[in-house]
Amino acid sequence: MLWALFLYIIKGRKKNLFNITINNETNGCTIIGFLPGKHAPQELIIPEEINGHHVEAIAERAFVRRLFKRVDIQAKINSINANTFLNCPNLEMCCLPSSIKEIQKRSFYGCKSLSVIAFPNSTQLDKISGAAFGLCVQLKSLLNLQSCRVVGYEAFYRCRNFVCIPFTFEEAGDRAFLGSGIDSLVITDKIKKIGTSCFSCCDALETLIFDRSVPFDRIASRAFYDCQSLKKVLSIGDDSQVKQIGDNAFDACFKLHRFDLVPQNVIGDYAFRGCNCLKEIKVNGKIKRIGKHIPCDVEFI
Repeated sequence: MLWALFLYIIKGRKKNLFNITINNETNGCTIIGFLPGKHAPQELIIPEEINGHHVEAIAERAFVRRLFKRVDIQAKINSINANTFLNCPNLEMCCLPSSIKEIQKRSFYGCKSLSVIAFPNSTQLDKISGAAFGLCVQLKSLLNLQSCRVVGYEAFYRCRNFVCIPFTFEEAGDRAFLGSGIDSLVITDKIKKIGTSCFSCCDALETLIFDRSVPFDRIASRAFYDCQSLKKVLSIGDDSQVKQIGDNAFDACFKLHRFDLVPQNVIGDYAFRGCNCLKEIKVNGKIKRIGKHIPCDVEFI
């Protein structure tokens, strides 16, 4: 009898891994980490309830540098808070609930084994914040992100195996995809802003397509700097105009030989430096400024 009671207590303790704080107003709780003496299991499940309290949040830095391989978040939380899974070296997969609206800064930064982030078929995700997946070098793709509007600075920084997501966002921040493995990209009317160095050093990027019915406002400075495999910038929509091309935007794109866009107002300094395969670009006849070092013929239309 005593032995059975002992086993019951031990099993109960195994289930109760988490250190929590309780919100007396909502009867909810926030997970702040593991209980003292508890070690991370190989598969971590974040339940909807702990001791009768529904899980409202996971605190910042709750699981920094833990050694689990898989995380399944079943709790209906609204965000993955900053630094929650920072530098978890063995984490390979994380299943997120449809209730997530934001993945905050550095949430999964430095998780070098992370290859899969899984969402349900429908999701409320609106924003991926700065450096959320930076240096997740095994991450390949994110699915079911049609609702995501904003991708923050360095969100996928140096994710060298990251091939693609459906690019339905409205805004991508500075260096958001720098050094990632993206091999093709379509810029639609929905995309309003591409930040400085957003796609710099994407060595696999070969084709950039603008499919738009209105002019694109600005290709930022160094947006596609050192994309050494980029061969074509195509326009397949009704409008092929871009208002401004920033400094060094296509600098060091050594294989670029076709550029369909028509700059309207400004081409920045060194925007096409090193693009020696490019024979000609067309520009609006009323263009205000053409910067230094255009290595090809310019046709005014």
